[in-house]
Amino acid sequence: MRRLDPRRIKVTNLTSGVADALARHKLIVRIIWARQLLRPVWSDLRILFEDGDGPVKILIPDPHFMAAALFGGILPPVEAFGGPQVDTARPIGPITESETVEYLLRKDVPRHVWDLAFGANRLPYRICGADALPPRQWAAGRFPFPIRDAWRLAA
Repeated sequence: MRRLDPRRIKVTNLTSGVADALARHKLIVRIIWARQLLRPVWSDLRILFEDGDGPVKILIPDPHFMAAALFGGILPPVEAFGGPQVDTARPIGPITESETVEYLLRKDVPRHVWDLAFGANRLPYRICGADALPPRQWAAGRFPFPIRDAWRLAA
């Protein structure tokens, strides 16, 4: 019998029975399945956001989450989070790396940061590459505090 290799298939290649069987499980079961069987995908994109008066916060996508999003059929729509329908919502198909970062922005960053309906004059977040950030130990030894805790997003 031929073994199913999840790294070589996409949701569009799955038969409807397998895709439906995967969709019938709760979200945590689908996430565990993806973590065990899919190869992690490292992203070069980062989400920088300001939330209040503190320093800029950096959100780095988890490689297992990226693999699940790129594979498809595992994650529910982002609107389902925060409610009881997170386990019963139909999983979304495969999405690209940039769509996955936008998904994380809407899922993990507070709504008042990314939603312009709250009356902000500018976006208090940026999506950029890892090479655009200053290194963590930049100017280490010259200052008594980490320098990355002292910067803010430019307008």
